[in-house]
Amino acid sequence: MARLVQVLGESLPSDVLEKLYSNRIKTVDQLLSADIAAIAHTTGLTCQLLLSIRHHLLAQVSMLPVRGDDLYQHMLSSTLICSTGVSGLDSLLCGGAYSGELLEIVGLTAAGKTQLCLNLALETAVQHDCGIVYIDSGGSFSVRRLFQMAAARQLKETRWQSLIRCVSVFDIFEALDFLETLQKSDKAEEAVRPRLLIVDCITALLSGHLGGQQRQGQQQMARVLKSIAVHSSIAVVYTNNMVRDGTEPALGRTWRHVPNTRLKLQHVPPTSRSLDRTYKALLTKSSQQACSLSASFTIHDDGLKDFTPTGPIPP
Repeated sequence: MARLVQVLGESLPSDVLEKLYSNRIKTVDQLLSADIAAIAHTTGLTCQLLLSIRHHLLAQVSMLPVRGDDLYQHMLSSTLICSTGVSGLDSLLCGGAYSGELLEIVGLTAAGKTQLCLNLALETAVQHDCGIVYIDSGGSFSVRRLFQMAAARQLKETRWQSLIRCVSVFDIFEALDFLETLQKSDKAEEAVRPRLLIVDCITALLSGHLGGQQRQGQQQMARVLKSIAVHSSIAVVYTNNMVRDGTEPALGRTWRHVPNTRLKLQHVPPTSRSLDRTYKALLTKSSQQACSLSASFTIHDDGLKDFTPTGPIPP
């Protein structure tokens, strides 16, 4: 607990402070829990003065009571669910990417991770009219692809172009510096402050750049991402690669606990029921529903769509 001089400062006369110190009343906790009558008897201070000091301390350090329905309304107003634009994927995620949580999209190369991130960014910008920060560590961000999806959807509004901000970083130090700056300035412009943060791909930032300090780098990155998600009410989505022939997410066991939800993407070879390039999403970690659920989707000019096996049968 804080000391009396730190909380009250110059508002407490020095002679009163000395009398309290002489009776081993040095902290706020000691004064609040002490018997006022006993202190008045030993120090010579009046009960009225001591009660006045106590009331002042309570006003400084106590939390004000809040109604439960006010907290509930605040939670509803501050929570954002970013839809992926694919009903099957949204069903796996119980609606989409939640603010205050971390969503990991993991898969091998060409499994659809970046396409899903771009689709998510465009859907969030159009539906919620909020800022999106896209951290690109591997040069996979494509403005041309975003415009292709927007044109195929015949979007007349162009505001989404100013809402999606891409930042290129090439090592963990650049990324951490930017994330810390983002966390400090996220409330500077309330109307356009970011509500969705995408990191594509986090593996490139954390693998092979820190030598023997790789674990410390992972822990620091995890702390920063979770702090941004919780304290700034931002949905954090990042992509991760696969190791061991596509059976395990990269970054090792120390990273397994970091995301709240993990989606594993994989490419499905074409069959006689469809000529489209089909992808499968498997829910491998979730705090909201049972794992091992899956959904299939395809990628088209206008973005991601639910898979419907109605394509022509090849000869």
